[in-house]
Amino acid sequence: MRYGVVVCPHCGNAKGVELADETAKCPRCRKGLHVRELKVFAETDSPGKLPLLVGRVQAQVTNAPAQVVELPSKEIVEEYDPLVHDSPMQFAAGLARHHQSVEVRAEMVVRALAKALGRFSERELYEAWREAGLADDRLDDERKRLLVRGVLYEPRPATYGLLG
Repeated sequence: MRYGVVVCPHCGNAKGVELADETAKCPRCRKGLHVRELKVFAETDSPGKLPLLVGRVQAQVTNAPAQVVELPSKEIVEEYDPLVHDSPMQFAAGLARHHQSVEVRAEMVVRALAKALGRFSERELYEAWREAGLADDRLDDERKRLLVRGVLYEPRPATYGLLG
């Protein structure tokens, strides 16, 4: 699978996309993008490299130094087991709940949901975030932050996956 970085023609936000997709949605302005009509500023086969490329392209288009925020390593080693865990959302929340930082908690939930489900719905994401103790007024901001950082991607409206 090939990934690329495009820039939203409406607001100038750099975004990571799957190049095989026809459309994507900008996480900043929420407008639809026709992926194949946009200039691809960088390409990679590695979803793990995509957040770094998004940061570099964003810095390039805004003439600012690249600011790629690195959070501590959050490798999810525990496996989701439906016989042990009530739901994938409770599994994800349980792994993230002990972190002090809201940003780390939000990203841990995304990583755990991706490990348990692969792709997941916005409803599942918000349910897991609530169970992890994130306030309702922060949910949309965290979703947008993780989309902009290239950690989370939205292959279809209200369906998400983990990029990096």
